[in-house]
Amino acid sequence: MSKLSKKYRFFLVLYILFFATFYAFAESYPKDSSSQISTESKNNVALKQNTYLQGDIDILSNNAPIIVKDISDKIYKATKIQVMLYVIKETPYSQTNNTESKINQKFQDRRLYETKILDSLKGQYAVIFLFYNDHAITLRSNLDFLDKEVADSLLESYAYPYLPADSVGTLRYDNGVNEGVSNLYLALAHTIANHYNIELNAPKPMEQPDEVTKVVLYAMLLILLGLFILVRFGLLAWKKKG
Repeated sequence: MSKLSKKYRFFLVLYILFFATFYAFAESYPKDSSSQISTESKNNVALKQNTYLQGDIDILSNNAPIIVKDISDKIYKATKIQVMLYVIKETPYSQTNNTESKINQKFQDRRLYETKILDSLKGQYAVIFLFYNDHAITLRSNLDFLDKEVADSLLESYAYPYLPADSVGTLRYDNGVNEGVSNLYLALAHTIANHYNIELNAPKPMEQPDEVTKVVLYAMLLILLGLFILVRFGLLAWKKKG
């Protein structure tokens, strides 16, 4: 009986250590920031005064205009940089019947649309374009420190992982779009704020787990699986022998 009790105590200690490690790791990991752009009712005054969020903004969650205006206002007052978000549900396309040409034409039409908007802006800017029906999101800027390489890196890390391949209009697609856009916007805002050493009181963007994090998670899962096997089969085998 004492041997069994010792064995149970040993596995219980391992189990507690595992969950303590998992809890500490989870607490240190960046919290979901997409909830910051929530589903509260729209503020009509903020909508009328908001020049940073344009287009088919009803696609985004209800509080997006207020959040974007607040953060972009702070950045503009400190740096004179316009951080903007354009939402386009249906892009005006040129007509073509060739499927391969049509795909390329859609890409070109989106670039023409972006250029038209950017040419109308004065001063420095960083603009996110969401082409809702095309499953496309881009980031354009005339800032020296926010070149194409940096912009692509922000898209890869903070937007693309959250954009699902689901059909347009589904709940999963809409949720993914909101997560990806809000996450990219926050990452862009913090990138600019950090460059100018500005204290920005805004949520941090979610980050994809790096390779070290993935290894730790896999190791913890293996430990949990090993504990289950030992408890389930090890103790049963010991009892049968007893």
